[in-house]
Amino acid sequence: MSNDTDLHALLAGEIERRLAALQSPSPDESEVRAAFHSLKGSAGMAGFDDLALVVAQLGARVRGGDDRARSDAAELLGRVLVRLHAGQSPFPTHWPEPPPMLGAASIEPDFRAEYLAAMRDRLGEIDGALSSDDAPKQAVEHAYRSVHSMKGAAGAVGDDATAWYCHGLEARLKRVLAEEQAPDDALVGLARHRAIIALLLEQPMHGLATLRALAGRQAVPDKPPSSRPPSSRAPGSAPPTRTPPTRPPPRRPLPDNDEAEAEELLHVPSSTADRFLERLERIDLVQDELSGTAQSVRQIATRLRDLRASLLEALRLIGPPRPWGAPAAALAHIDNAAHTLGAAADSADRSGMVCRRNAEVLHRRTTEMRATVSTLRRTTVRWLFDRVSHGIVRLAAREGHLVEIHTSGANLPIDRRVAQRLLDPMMQLARNAVAHGIESPEDRARSGKAKVGNITLQAERIGDWVRIVVSDDGRGVDVERIRRLAVESGAITREAAGGAQ
Repeated sequence: MSNDTDLHALLAGEIERRLAALQSPSPDESEVRAAFHSLKGSAGMAGFDDLALVVAQLGARVRGGDDRARSDAAELLGRVLVRLHAGQSPFPTHWPEPPPMLGAASIEPDFRAEYLAAMRDRLGEIDGALSSDDAPKQAVEHAYRSVHSMKGAAGAVGDDATAWYCHGLEARLKRVLAEEQAPDDALVGLARHRAIIALLLEQPMHGLATLRALAGRQAVPDKPPSSRPPSSRAPGSAPPTRTPPTRPPPRRPLPDNDEAEAEELLHVPSSTADRFLERLERIDLVQDELSGTAQSVRQIATRLRDLRASLLEALRLIGPPRPWGAPAAALAHIDNAAHTLGAAADSADRSGMVCRRNAEVLHRRTTEMRATVSTLRRTTVRWLFDRVSHGIVRLAAREGHLVEIHTSGANLPIDRRVAQRLLDPMMQLARNAVAHGIESPEDRARSGKAKVGNITLQAERIGDWVRIVVSDDGRGVDVERIRRLAVESGAITREAAGGAQ
């Protein structure tokens, strides 16, 4: 298997080969598109994800008509080539300092409001991890899951800056969970990372500039694509500071794109719905206690009536007042006690009936509310398919592929939290289908296929399960190459690879 030096040399050779197309005064559009596609893939194969991301953004700027994007790419790749020849990494930067020319992509208005609302939920989960009484490592684990979800959500809508930052933070927290670092220190730093993520969501250009300033470099804003409108909010927050893990930073509201958009979407955080359902469970306990109290009161009423009957029987046995018998005053006291017991029994009966009736009302109302709140946590598979389709279209445009998306079973209901957790793995499947499955229009035409590739997102119910399938009509998997790479990497033996079907 090729070592890192070989991969770096291959990347350098690919840059040298493709620079001519980028530096040409009258470039061929197909050559430029092929150059960005090839350079992005080569950077990814060499393990330089930051370079692959920046190349992808520059390619998107070229396709968007940015006149400066091609010259920016040629300048950047020239510097990268010098570093590779010197045996260095492509960029002098390391996370959390943004790589050169990393910019903030715009988010489509149709997804912006719900995206920001979902990210608020995840930021709230990080706040919960910072202020919880859990063990430090457990709190880091909770934060790790939230950051992973944020990375997937940001990647799905094209928020490259936030996705890049969350990817780096995820790797850092993963090392902490592997006991390479102290979890207490990680929680102290997590408060600062939380503030940076909020800033990247609110003012991405200012957030990137702040990260560069914190790294000790000049905070020069990246050049935005020509199609991206300038931010309407003035930068106003100071660089974040370290905050103890028990006192998370104040949560600043993230702006919606406009008021109309916010009015169309009433978002209830999943944590709020969960807390509401937990309180309904407690009301159920109160209802059970009321039912038990009603039963106890009825038993007390029965006992009181038995006592009254005993007193009345004693009066009957004693008989009327006689000079030599029980005094009249004593008999009057017994008679009064019997009447009091009777009234208490009647009152206990009425209280028991009220308790029982209220318990039944509580049961009906909590059942109705639970059903209503549960619908807030449900969506359809279409929610998932829409976001994956959006990601496919963006990636296909970056790769220079033509793709048509087909869906089926989009109306199947699904828990919203499950849908959110499925977003990241489905996006990975979709990326693999576009990057490694669907061929370029030219390659498809040469192999007798239609220039437009097809990706199918399918959902179907199987009993209590929902099966989701992502498929494409691309070149398929090179099984022999995978076997060879698996043997070369030592993942399996040559004998096992030879027997695999």
